Amino acid sequence: MTKAYQFIGSPLLLLLSGCATGTINDLHSTGGGRTYDVPYANAYRIVLDALEELKFSVKKDDPSQGEIRAQTDRYKNGLLLCRGNLLGIFLTQVGGIQTRVEIQSLYVVPHDDWACQDKAQQTISEITKRLRESSAKPSVQSQPVPMAVLPSRTRPEVPPRHVADQLEAPAKKNLVRSEFDFRKATWGMTKEQVRTAEIAHLETQNDTLLVYSDKVAGKDVRIGYIFMGDQLVRSKYVFFEKHTNWNLFINDYLEIKEILTKKYGQPVEDKPVWSNELYRDDPKSWGTAVGVGHLRFVSNWDTPTTSILHVLMGDNFKISLVTEYASKELRKIETQSNQDKALLDF
Repeated sequence: MTKAYQFIGSPLLLLLSGCATGTINDLHSTGGGRTYDVPYANAYRIVLDALEELKFSVKKDDPSQGEIRAQTDRYKNGLLLCRGNLLGIFLTQVGGIQTRVEIQSLYVVPHDDWACQDKAQQTISEITKRLRESSAKPSVQSQPVPMAVLPSRTRPEVPPRHVADQLEAPAKKNLVRSEFDFRKATWGMTKEQVRTAEIAHLETQNDTLLVYSDKVAGKDVRIGYIFMGDQLVRSKYVFFEKHTNWNLFINDYLEIKEILTKKYGQPVEDKPVWSNELYRDDPKSWGTAVGVGHLRFVSNWDTPTTSILHVLMGDNFKISLVTEYASKELRKIETQSNQDKALLDF
């Protein structure tokens, strides 16, 4: 006999109300079962925390179908299946990959001939216990789509106050545009005005560029201001973190992306881009894939005045993490200037 344990949640209800009701059903041949109502966001966190503590690693299986499959370190057979909408990924410190989903259904299916049957039953029992305990507690208001839960040893620190001033999310749900476009600058400022506004250490400058060094979100960065006709048209953060484990560059990308999402809302584009799929089925090698130019991560946002591009890319075993801000109104000045320079080359 095969037992299937299923968690069912309502993504539609989630979208409408920001919180959905989930159930745990113990399905078996007699047709009986148990049902527990729990807040959706709590269920999400409880399930991922339980899998982490029970030493599951979750790997991406079929993103087109919104499915992931979980394994234990001991057993190689697929043990757990999540169905839902894939919202993003992050890597744990040990390289195991977890996938953030709107949980629609969670299955643990231990076949009788599987050596992992006891482990499967232990897992669903533990998750059920935690969900039951959660349902007895007062519900806590949470974000409609919960942030991925990093293990405590890799959870990013709270940004310092000056970083929060630059990147922190507004308190209101309806995002309100800051009086500045980038740090303490607005598009169209002159070089002298930017020099007055910027308090970081000035590294270098020329007719069209100011470069400063500072820390943003606890990471070493170079801050570039690009001018055309003595008007600020574009700015960027270039991050200079060093890692021997290249997967940690993906962590950096995702950490900064979360901060940007808090400030500017959900990105209009957010995806990994594969130019060579050699490492696609080996998540532990995705950092290598970035370093050799096979994979890049891209997300971008739009505000009324600014286009924002956040990208992790690499080539020839060098990895770059860059966040670029460009004026929508003044970008044509830079485009025209580049075209004029190109014409002079002929």
